[in-house]
Amino acid sequence: MSEDPIRFSRGGSATVEAADNTHVTLRATLAFPPGAPAEGEITHNGGTHRFVLKVSGSMREGDRWRVRARHTGASSAVRAAFVAHLAAPPGP
Repeated sequence: MSEDPIRFSRGGSATVEAADNTHVTLRATLAFPPGAPAEGEITHNGGTHRFVLKVSGSMREGDRWRVRARHTGASSAVRAAFVAHLAAPPGP
């Protein structure tokens, strides 16, 4: 199983389920309350990009949480990293 590309500052990790230039949906190992910032790093092309998302909600799904959020001041490189991980098929 491949390692999750997202690591949160407060611990936990996530994969990208949906992403566009404004919104993201993650499958995370932890939940965030609505309005909370979700800070962390996403790996892409051998580099690491810091990000801050504003969470709109979390819902339990199996052993993970579906976290819906929007970008806050994200660079084009950060947005591209989220979209790139969306397009990448899961590892074995």
